[in-house]
Amino acid sequence: MTGQTELRESNASVVVMGNFNPLIFQPEWLKENEIIGFKEAEKAREAGIEVIHPELVILNLSSSLRLEVYLNRFMILSREAPTVVARDFALKCFRLLSHTPVVQVGLNFGTVFRANSREAWDAFGDALAPKGPWKAFLGDDMTKRAGGLMGMHMQKTKRANGMAGVQNVQIGVPDIPNRETQVDFNDHYELVGKTTSEKMELLIKILEEGWDYAEKEAAAITTSLRELCRAD
Repeated sequence: MTGQTELRESNASVVVMGNFNPLIFQPEWLKENEIIGFKEAEKAREAGIEVIHPELVILNLSSSLRLEVYLNRFMILSREAPTVVARDFALKCFRLLSHTPVVQVGLNFGTVFRANSREAWDAFGDALAPKGPWKAFLGDDMTKRAGGLMGMHMQKTKRANGMAGVQNVQIGVPDIPNRETQVDFNDHYELVGKTTSEKMELLIKILEEGWDYAEKEAAAITTSLRELCRAD
């Protein structure tokens, strides 16, 4: 049951690959175009600016909302619910920047959960990666743990909506003493089209219609993994 794990953190982000002018993305421009409010802009100006440079802008728009824009990469990250604010922020930006060349977009959902016992955590790792094939590496006596699974990457090359791209699930171990497991779900789209405007239209459609789809997919796999993380 999911009650046998403790949810430690969750986040969501939109990552877009293309050609960007980072210097556009400053608090005043975001406020003037109603992407953020007056109070958010004030806080960002006073304490949220990490980098303002022609090749990189990093803004902390709140305690939970972070913007990073490079010459070839746009990322908006939300660390607190409702994480859909990341999607909404990206939509507002790209509806304005309709002539920006874009080539890829990723909708990403991350979760960190903690097993309630070492036994449950070990059983989880054994279920995902049976240790039989690893005896030559880990040793024959598995009653004395000499190591185990540290990461896994699964990929699905066809998605239900038929659009170009792949889905990825990464499993990692950010904190061994605290028995933490990190699950990162990435819904990656290739933006197909002959013109910049066609690709931008597809990006907007994915942000409008694909977010809920990706969020449900991410929740389903995370729930399945959390249910697996229990001792018999």
